[in-house]
Amino acid sequence: MQGDYRELVHQFPSVLATVLRMIRFAEMLRIPVFTTLFWPSVYGACIPEVDSALSEWNSEGGFFAKIESFGNSRELTNKLKRDNFSHAMICGVEAHIGIEGQARALAMVGITVHVIADGISSCNQEEVPLSLVRLRKLDRTSISTSESIIFYVIDALGERMQGDERKQLFTEILYLLTEERSAITTGLRNLLGKGGSASLEEGSEVLD
Repeated sequence: MQGDYRELVHQFPSVLATVLRMIRFAEMLRIPVFTTLFWPSVYGACIPEVDSALSEWNSEGGFFAKIESFGNSRELTNKLKRDNFSHAMICGVEAHIGIEGQARALAMVGITVHVIADGISSCNQEEVPLSLVRLRKLDRTSISTSESIIFYVIDALGERMQGDERKQLFTEILYLLTEERSAITTGLRNLLGKGGSASLEEGSEVLD
């Protein structure tokens, strides 16, 4: 999510809305956040909206790191493996370069990858469904949406919580999703609906 991509990426505002939603979700659950920057001297720094959200998260005691990458980041892959991460959620741009490359790298070292389909895009929208079809065929990689992965994670964590703690978490998540309802619907329509850049159905028709 870098400056020079803002005017180039298909449906960039919808992708940005999802990225910010996932950062808020990470903050609620104290999930570490990593952002990789593709050749920042050429494509620019992290955009202000994301930078601000990450900085606020960090000031609250969270953790995030900026890592330069060229398609995928060995530094990030090695760190997640070294720190025994078992799952990773990925969103951003470009789908067929940074997203796909990083997903492949993480899956190869045994990390389960969840690609957030309403949180990815590319400059050429036709690249996205093709990339998603390839990703669906990878071991340890699944295609999700921001809302479905939130409920997946909450369901998994909820089993470890009891009483008021679990109730408070579910209340906060439901508030987030209610507040984001319009943006979620718009993002799904723009990126996954018929004619959207990440239409899995259209991608399957092309390759199968």
